[in-house]
Amino acid sequence: MCTMWCSNLQVMTGAVYDILSDIFEMYKKDKGTRPDDYWGNAQLLCAAGYHLYKNLITAYKELPEKNVRFHDVATGMLKTEQDSRIQDIMRARWADTFQCFKVIRMRCIL
Repeated sequence: MCTMWCSNLQVMTGAVYDILSDIFEMYKKDKGTRPDDYWGNAQLLCAAGYHLYKNLITAYKELPEKNVRFHDVATGMLKTEQDSRIQDIMRARWADTFQCFKVIRMRCIL
């Protein structure tokens, strides 16, 4: 039996962090903030976090009541996201995450 649930959780948490980071970078590029504009960047980071939080909560409402898989959450977040640039970010990060899950499962089998 595989006991690597912690690694799975770390991979999922890392993917969400990477998505947040990528949204933040996109917002910074859109606004043209300077690296030393701490207040402006802090506001953009809060906006990126709120965007991701709102997306996750919206997706959560549509999930099945039982046996929810990470794939269900990722698909739900993609469906509720309306900005195609953020959908692309999510697709790339989820693809990386699913690759990591495959590696973790293989380690459990071996």
